[in-house]
Amino acid sequence: DRIPDSPIICARPDNVYDKLKEWIARPGELKRLGARGPDFVRRHHDPDGVMVHMLARYNEALERKASGHP
Repeated sequence: DRIPDSPIICARPDNVYDKLKEWIARPGELKRLGARGPDFVRRHHDPDGVMVHMLARYNEALERKASGHP
């Protein structure tokens, strides 16, 4: 729910059977969800984008440390 464009189906051990049964009954929707996977991965796991994001986070942490804030 926190990532609105996520094509990941969330399930817990206590409901995985019901989730699988639910999605197997909707093959067209399952196929559309699966088709969104590659674009999702490219958007959220692009090495260059991740590197830029992580460098910004490290710089923020260093600035907070240098200013005496945790």
